[in-house]
Amino acid sequence: MSLKESTRTAFTATHRGNEKRQASIEPTREISETRSTTCMRIRTDARAGMHTAK
Repeated sequence: MSLKESTRTAFTATHRGNEKRQASIEPTREISETRSTTCMRIRTDARAGMHTAK
């Protein structure tokens, strides 16, 4: 088994465990995902604003 394969199986095992845990908190995960994307957008906008200010 190659390194990539072993990491993939380890990832799927943890992901499956996370899925079971997140079944009850599915809506909150969706909200947090959108919040993180907006935070990233704001951060990049601020960086772009700094560049234009100079």
